[in-house]
Amino acid sequence: GEQFEYDAYVIHAKKDTNWVMKHLTPLEESSGRFCFDERDLEAGLPKLEGIIDNMKRSRKIIFVITQRFLKDPWCHRFKVHHAIQQAIEQSQDSIILIFLEDIPDYKLSQICLRRGMVKSR
Repeated sequence: GEQFEYDAYVIHAKKDTNWVMKHLTPLEESSGRFCFDERDLEAGLPKLEGIIDNMKRSRKIIFVITQRFLKDPWCHRFKVHHAIQQAIEQSQDSIILIFLEDIPDYKLSQICLRRGMVKSR
């Protein structure tokens, strides 16, 4: 199969960074290598390019879904769109949604995500 540099690329609102770093970074010891923009964006590359690049190098894409995520315009437009394109190219199984809060379905569909996207084999 394809060689991925990261096991997962993590998409989250800026305001959820602390939660992500506190809870997901420790998982790297057991679950593999995650890609976080805060830590892994290559210096010198334009932000957009760096993100697209990192998504392509990741086996899965994890969304940390909170109210803050839904309000974060950057996550909203750009990252979600790219992640979905990426997932479609690779295979639908590459998207994982982590809900930190109860988010109604209609809010998810506003950002083109659906719970049903996440198929488990």
